[in-house]
Amino acid sequence: MPLHLSLPQAPEGELPRSELSPEQVPGWLASLPNDDPLRAGRMVLDQLAPFNRTRVRITLRQDVTEGVLGYIELLVPRLGVALQSGTLPLSMASRNAAALAEDLLTELAYSYKLLLVEQSRRLFGFASSGRALLPVVRAMQMLAQRLKLGYRMYATNPKSVWLELHELYQFALRRGLAQRALEEGGETPLTVYRDALLVAFSEPLKLMQGDLDRVLAWLEKFGHLAAIGPAGQQKTGQGLFLIKSQRDVPGYALSKRHHPLPQGHDLLLNTLPLAETLLDQMARLAAGETPASLGLAADAADPAFRDLMARLVKHWGAVPNRRFTRLRTHARVEICVGIRGIWEFLNSRGVARTPTGEWMVTNESPRGFALMHVKGAMEPIRVGEVIGLRTRDSQTCHICVVRWVLSDNPEHLELGLEELAPTARAVSIRKTRGAAQDAEHVLLLPEVPALNQAPAILAPLFPLDSTCELSLGDLQSKLRVRATRLLERTVSVQLVQFSAVT
Repeated sequence: MPLHLSLPQAPEGELPRSELSPEQVPGWLASLPNDDPLRAGRMVLDQLAPFNRTRVRITLRQDVTEGVLGYIELLVPRLGVALQSGTLPLSMASRNAAALAEDLLTELAYSYKLLLVEQSRRLFGFASSGRALLPVVRAMQMLAQRLKLGYRMYATNPKSVWLELHELYQFALRRGLAQRALEEGGETPLTVYRDALLVAFSEPLKLMQGDLDRVLAWLEKFGHLAAIGPAGQQKTGQGLFLIKSQRDVPGYALSKRHHPLPQGHDLLLNTLPLAETLLDQMARLAAGETPASLGLAADAADPAFRDLMARLVKHWGAVPNRRFTRLRTHARVEICVGIRGIWEFLNSRGVARTPTGEWMVTNESPRGFALMHVKGAMEPIRVGEVIGLRTRDSQTCHICVVRWVLSDNPEHLELGLEELAPTARAVSIRKTRGAAQDAEHVLLLPEVPALNQAPAILAPLFPLDSTCELSLGDLQSKLRVRATRLLERTVSVQLVQFSAVT
C-alpha cells in the first residue's frame, strides 16, 4: 500500500544547491552564531530546504539529517521562549520566531519522510528488515513537535499533521514496527502516537502557563497506562476516544453521540486508567504522601499542579453537564479583563471607564460559551484569567474564567469561557492585623441554591485567613470572614468559599 505523505514541492525558481555532507555537518553547526538563535535558525533552514529538494543517496540523506537533528532540537525551544508566558495576542517578533521553528521542524519531517519514501521505492522488503524504523519514528517525532509548538501558540493544528501521524502509525502497525524502539528505552511509533493523542485529548488550548510541560512530564511516566487498539463495535463509554485515520483530527470522545460510529478499521484509545491513576494520586497527596513517593515531580505538591490533575480527570474521564442559562449565539458582547476591570465596571454602575472591544458569542459548551473578537481594543489575555462578560445594555457581568484561547494571527483571537456565576458584587477585603495594608478589590459571587453552590470570593493571589474583613456596599458595612475551602487557583486568581467569623 503506497504512503500518502506530503513532500517538498518542486521549486519554481532555482534553489541554491546544498553542499552538506555528513563529515562537514559538525564543523558547520559549530560555526553558527550560538548567541543569535534567529540568525542560526535561518542559516540552517537555508541549507536544509535545498537539501530536501535535491536527489541524493539514501545514506547521505540519513546521515546529514541525523547530524542536524540534535542541533535543531536544542534550537527550537530557544526560538519558542517568548511563548512561555501564555499571553495573547503574540507580538509579531514572537510569531516570526515561532514560524522559523515551525519551518525547521517541517523540513526535518520532510527529510525523514523522503527517506522513508525513497527506501520503499528502492529496497525490497525494507520494512521487514527494520530499515524503515528510523524514518518512521523520526518523522512522527517531528510531527508531534509541530503540534506542541502550535499548542504553545494556542493556534490551530497545522494542516495534514494528524493525517500523516495516523498514516505513519498504521504503516508501523502493518509492518510490525509499532512497538520497536531505535534504542533501548527510546520512543516507539506507538509511544509517540499515543502520547500525541493524549496531549490532544487533554484539551491543550485550555492549559495554563507551564501546564503543557507538566502534562508531558506526567505522560512520560504514566502514559503507558492508556490502551489503544481496534475499535470493534464499541458505541459509547466515558474515557473512550475514537480515532479515524482518514480524518485530519486526533479523534472524538465516544460519549459525544453526534460523532460517527466506529468502523472495523478505526482505533479506540481508552484513557480511563489515566483518570483513575490521577484520582488515586490526588487522594494520596491529600493524605500526606510526598510527590517523590508517587513518582511525581516535586511541584506536584503545589495547588496549581493539583488543579491541573483535577482538570485532566475531567478531560480523560467524564464530560461535565451544563450549569447556567446561556446568552444567545451570535450576540455582540463586551468584556472586562481581570478582577480590577470587572470591579471598576460594577462599581461604576455599568459605565465602562475605558474603550472596550466588541466580541461575538460563537458557540455554547456544556458550562460556558465561545467568543470571537470582532473589532476594537484587545487586551492581553491568557488561560486562567477572569473575564466579565456583558451586553451593551446590561449593568451586570457574567463572571467567567478563560479555559481556552485560540489565535492564528495577531488580529485573530477566540476565547472559551466557563461561567463561574451569572453576576457578582464589587467588594473590598483587607487584613485587620499586622502592618497596615491597603484594601484589595475582590468579587463576591452569589449563592446558587439550585446548584448547591455557596457564596464565594474571587480574589487575586494573596493569603486569605481569619483576619480578613470584607467591606460591602456604599455604607461600608463590614464582615469578618475566613477562607474555608479553596475551590480553584489559576495563574491570576483564586476562588474561595468562606464563612463569617464571630
